[in-house]
Amino acid sequence: MRRTSILLLGLAVAACGAEEDPGPSPALRDDLTQLHLLIDRDPAVDPLDLAERRVDEDRPVHAANTLETSGIPAARRQVETIEAAELHTDEGRRFQRRLRAAYESRLEALGPYQQALSGGAAADPVEMLDAMRGVRVAQEELLGVVREMNDRLGMDQQRDPVGNTGPGSGDLETDDAPPPPPGSSR
Repeated sequence: MRRTSILLLGLAVAACGAEEDPGPSPALRDDLTQLHLLIDRDPAVDPLDLAERRVDEDRPVHAANTLETSGIPAARRQVETIEAAELHTDEGRRFQRRLRAAYESRLEALGPYQQALSGGAAADPVEMLDAMRGVRVAQEELLGVVREMNDRLGMDQQRDPVGNTGPGSGDLETDDAPPPPPGSSR
């Protein structure tokens, strides 16, 4: 009988201590939701996508112009927007600082990429690859922060919240995959 009582007491203690993680506090959830809204409204996504389409069409000078006139200014506005967000938790502000740093990295990488593209067909291929690598690294940094935010919120990681179709994004439609044969579908 004593053994049964000890076993039941042990199970009761284990059950009390095995509570599920309640997840983030409501204040942190609000902070991360606000940051997600700012990420979703990133004004640089469309101009950067347009620049990449122009690269895919073998129009690098047009892509450089798009980056110079709209992509880089929009990327700068996104840094400012993230920085201006008013958050209420320390953890939310840490994510904000990390996002700002990632967006600043993207902004810094776009300048050399724009310069390399502006050389057109005569651009130095090593310079172009280095510039593309810089954009890719910045994009990976940004995605890493967003993934951690999603993990903290318990969100599904299936969608790409930052429109990751830049150089080396892993997106077969924009990377090195050859175009499909005429009349076929991918």
